Amino acid sequence: MEKHGSRLRGARIAVRVSAEDQRKIEEAAKSRGYVSPSSFIRTAIRNELHGREELIGIEERIGGSFERLSSENMRLSRAVQAEKKVRRHLMRARKRKGFGWKRWSRQWLYGELGLFHGYRVRRPAPKVQLAR
Repeated sequence: MEKHGSRLRGARIAVRVSAEDQRKIEEAAKSRGYVSPSSFIRTAIRNELHGREELIGIEERIGGSFERLSSENMRLSRAVQAEKKVRRHLMRARKRKGFGWKRWSRQWLYGELGLFHGYRVRRPAPKVQLAR
């Protein structure tokens, strides 16, 4: 690297691309918020040589998503289990088998009996605002 003034200057590499590829590079650089197509190309090369920045931490994000979905699924399955317990109790009180799915509607169970029906999937606000 040469020193030019007070800053370091990198080596220049010339690459020939077709007019169509140049148009695609310029569009991609503009849509992704790069200052110039050159900075887009430098970042692409750096990512290829040193690992992609966008893929760092993706496993943690996916794992966190699965964990959150698992806890939401558990919460909702508890609600279904509670409803089944109530239905089974009502059927046993009438000395019958089954759960009474055709006998009592959910509207009747939650309205007349006053069962708790506030089970909601709560999604926390994202910690980081996604770039568009």
